[in-house]
Amino acid sequence: MTLLPGLSADGPRCRWALRVSPGAPVDALDGVHGGRLRVRVAARAVDGAANDALLRFVARTLLGLPRAAVRLDAGPRARDKVLSIEATADWVDARLRAAGASG
Repeated sequence: MTLLPGLSADGPRCRWALRVSPGAPVDALDGVHGGRLRVRVAARAVDGAANDALLRFVARTLLGLPRAAVRLDAGPRARDKVLSIEATADWVDARLRAAGASG
């Protein structure tokens, strides 16, 4: 099976290139935008609040991992971001698909 857009293997970890939309009504996966999965977060992009909300949402809600297992590798001030996740790409892909992601 092909991995979801933006998801790539990196040894025992994986990387996820995604698009973030801050200031949404609720935290949610929201389809594909520009070849990347889009995640909406309710937090505003002020003082890193949207980044913190993104990392918590991805780790705890989407993947069921501790928050420390997901870190922001690129894009701290951009909507396009890259996350590094302490899990294999196949496992993350399966969890994201179970949460409603498609690509």
